[in-house]
Amino acid sequence: MISGYKQERESLTARLENLIVAIAEAEQENTTISEFMELITQYIHTKEFDRVIVHELIEKIVVHQAEHSDGQRKQQIDIYFRFIGKLQ
Repeated sequence: MISGYKQERESLTARLENLIVAIAEAEQENTTISEFMELITQYIHTKEFDRVIVHELIEKIVVHQAEHSDGQRKQQIDIYFRFIGKLQ
């Protein structure tokens, strides 16, 4: 019985450590989303984006190589926003 309790304790300890890491990650994600929301709220009523605003909101833009299929040219562009990364 003692070995069974020991295994269960080790299992619960590992699970607890995983949950602590998950909570820390969720808290960090919540912080970054809050920071992005504060930044984006400044520009809610903006009708045009200028260079300064784009630099504040966007971390990077990745332009992939163009592909041709069915006589059409297709090109993927990924936009990575500050604090939250790439949106799907």
